[in-house]
Amino acid sequence: MNWNEQQSRAIGHRGGSLLLSAGAGSGKTAVLTERIAQLCLEGVPLSDMLVVTYTNAAAAEMKRRIQQRLALAAADETEPPQRRLCAQRQLEQFGGASISTLHAFCGQVLRRHFQAAGVDPAFRVADDFEAGALRRRAAEETLLSAYEAGAPGFFALEEGFGGRGGRQLPALLLHCYDFLMTQPHWREFLASLPHRFDLTAEEIGQSKAARTLARQWAEHCRKSAVLLGRAVRLVPVDPVFDKVRSLLSSEELSLRGLGHAFSKSAAEGTAPPFSDLAGLSFGTLSFPRGKKGEAPPACDRERIKALRESAKKPFDRAAREEAARLMDGAFQQKLLLRSKPQAEALCALVTDFEARYTALKAERGLLDFSDLEHRCLQALEAPAVAEEYRQRFSYVFVDEYQDSSGLQESILGAFCRDSDLFCVGDVKQSIYSFRAALPGLFLARAQRAKQGEGTLLPLNRNYRTAPALLACVNDLFSRAMQGELRYGPDDALQPGRTEDPAHPCPPLCVRLIARDQEGPADGAEEDEDRPEELSDAEWEALLCARL
Repeated sequence: MNWNEQQSRAIGHRGGSLLLSAGAGSGKTAVLTERIAQLCLEGVPLSDMLVVTYTNAAAAEMKRRIQQRLALAAADETEPPQRRLCAQRQLEQFGGASISTLHAFCGQVLRRHFQAAGVDPAFRVADDFEAGALRRRAAEETLLSAYEAGAPGFFALEEGFGGRGGRQLPALLLHCYDFLMTQPHWREFLASLPHRFDLTAEEIGQSKAARTLARQWAEHCRKSAVLLGRAVRLVPVDPVFDKVRSLLSSEELSLRGLGHAFSKSAAEGTAPPFSDLAGLSFGTLSFPRGKKGEAPPACDRERIKALRESAKKPFDRAAREEAARLMDGAFQQKLLLRSKPQAEALCALVTDFEARYTALKAERGLLDFSDLEHRCLQALEAPAVAEEYRQRFSYVFVDEYQDSSGLQESILGAFCRDSDLFCVGDVKQSIYSFRAALPGLFLARAQRAKQGEGTLLPLNRNYRTAPALLACVNDLFSRAMQGELRYGPDDALQPGRTEDPAHPCPPLCVRLIARDQEGPADGAEEDEDRPEELSDAEWEALLCARL
């Protein structure tokens, strides 16, 4: 196979950790397979490698590709004898290869080190039906016990968050438990939560919540400034409109400055400029009138007014007063102290639920997927166990690294040397936040690599898509992804296949259909025969017919 320069660098990299930022259609699986195969041909036993995939299907496909590649090398008479011999030996020992999901690896650790993990070596992994039934039973018993105990904090929790008749409490309990299980050391994390309600007024102003609000208001300012900028461009270049242009321009400038201040506050952890937000005001927009008997100067007044009203909307008095109240340190301190009994009651509920759920699983010799991870981490925190796996695996490969969680990172970090680590993924394709995936782990590792801790290589030459479509995708996402995650030059997909001159790709056009709008789709005309409610396919067909 002919590898491009990016792929060759990734395959041949030796010495130090490597983070491969691989875009869609760039051949990342082929590169990962070839890198592993080349190490085998260089004499590194496959048993010295740990390959972690995201799904069982991906693990099976990876095994198939590596086995196929080694078989080709063993039969290739042009290969040096030593490399052919290495390939043959690896094929003979292929059954011992550690290529699996992280959960499967955790299961192997638990069965070998069950004492350090504190589990029955004959455990069985519960399926979703079994785990769900036991969770519901444990939740019912936990809540019944809480009602019988009658603690004031519990009833305050029920009143504030339980919904009518406490019907939402089971879902709240399970949701909190699931979140807790994403934490590497959940007991310590849970014990620390009530203390977060003891913040001082100054600490509240510099808290994570304050940063989140600052980022939200920075985004409000940015979007509104963009709208005002559009309005400015609609104002005719005519002296009679100078006051209109001056007012809109000054408002745009004020919002950009305020947005910058909020962004700086969020980045540095300083107190957000809510006093400046409270003092923000908008002037009176007045368009010039025509002289007596004459028509007023031509101008798209309604469009300019609409853009300005949209820009002003996030900054109405109620919104600004709410923001000021949210960040009033003394006011929030009182609220926190009033809410602390509810938080303590919730922590007690989760603790009781975990104990009951664990007991129910233990009676049946079951572990769920969270147990696999937590018990594995417990075993690996024993120095002797961690050293065993540190010595065993000379190379660790992690596929789909953008979907790793903090807990999974802790498991691998317990024994993996950074110099042995090869991670591949695409942070733009992280879609499993609901499973506790933290794309920030990818971004943090990329930042460390840029500072000299490892190597960051791009893999962005796409062999799957027509060049014209790639250009469209690059243009669209470079405009859309302007937040914390940006679509920069290194992220842009480069065409890896040549276009057939006889069958060129037609020009591409992106049209958006706003389903919540009244009237026809963008680009379509009113049609009396068109039904009021259309399916997605019908909207698309109507738009295509109008092009």
